[in-house]
Amino acid sequence: MRADYDNILIDSPPVLAVSDVRAIGQACDAILLSVAPATTSRAQFGQVLREFSSLNVQVTGLVMSDLGSARKQTNAGGQPCGAYARYYDV
Repeated sequence: MRADYDNILIDSPPVLAVSDVRAIGQACDAILLSVAPATTSRAQFGQVLREFSSLNVQVTGLVMSDLGSARKQTNAGGQPCGAYARYYDV
């Protein structure tokens, strides 16, 4: 695809939920990590960075998403919510 396109953007599932990101990350030129502060704890963020580091994959940039919800967060401690909550082992 590199021959036909200047940029290819791959949107993948959460890093801690599935292993797709680990395989995809090694074939990418750059990785932008999207983090929602209202649902991502510091421990989870650290675990994600360690995952990439253990694979020798460097995170190029960080995208802070869903900042409006961070202000409205009622779940003190920022525990993960939604369909992927059971996959987080933190």
